[in-house]
Amino acid sequence: MERKYTVSELTDLIKSALEGQFGEVVVEGEASNCKPSSAGHLYFSLKDANAVIPCVFFKGRFGRRSIPLRDGALLRVRGRLSVYPPRGAYQIVCDDIELAGEGDILLLLERRKRALAAEGLFDEERKKPLPRFPASVAVVTAKTGAVIHDIITTLRRRSPNIRVVLLPAAVQGEGASASIAARIRQANYWHLGEVLIVARGGGLSKTSFPFPMRPLSGPSPGRRFPLSAPSATIPTGRSAIMPPTSALPRRRPPPSWQVKTGLI
Repeated sequence: MERKYTVSELTDLIKSALEGQFGEVVVEGEASNCKPSSAGHLYFSLKDANAVIPCVFFKGRFGRRSIPLRDGALLRVRGRLSVYPPRGAYQIVCDDIELAGEGDILLLLERRKRALAAEGLFDEERKKPLPRFPASVAVVTAKTGAVIHDIITTLRRRSPNIRVVLLPAAVQGEGASASIAARIRQANYWHLGEVLIVARGGGLSKTSFPFPMRPLSGPSPGRRFPLSAPSATIPTGRSAIMPPTSALPRRRPPPSWQVKTGLI
């Protein structure tokens, strides 16, 4: 007769096998999604080109460390493997963390930043001022997800009369840079808004590379409106240092006005 397990029983067996097989481990990788919790613990991930491992550094140990932990830093982590049953995920419970360098991501982005700066693409005179009370805003981002939801929610709260035109685009992975650039050109050609927002979520990683890539960081011929590019990435490319969405106006229009959202 075949053995049947409950989810908890199988998870406990996996936890015992994993923790029994591995003792202390030392792992090196690039930090991403560093998130201190309200309880004082630090949650982050270690990643390389092919894999990601979640990590936790509990308050008792993390509080004694003075090194600044940030996305993109190359870390050397010492700890033990464990399974967190509520999520059914394995993780490294850290005993010690030390910096091992800046990591490939930050080095590559810094080189791009220097190259673009040498071309004058960061010069203040190239930027256009944001209109104080725009009537319409074009948004280039993923069709689904938290980003467009947050933008619309914020606009409904601050300026519900604004018309929002969504131009869906891939914001990570192969082809994302060309997809975003094409949508920017489309918004410009049809003059779809007084302000253009290009946005993505997530932490610093190789998936965020489309934002400082050449098709987005180079000149935008004939661009008629200011570009705002909020992102969770470190602002190392031209597209990541434009005015944030916090520059959108705060005013109280009549309650009958509503944010109108269009999809292209």
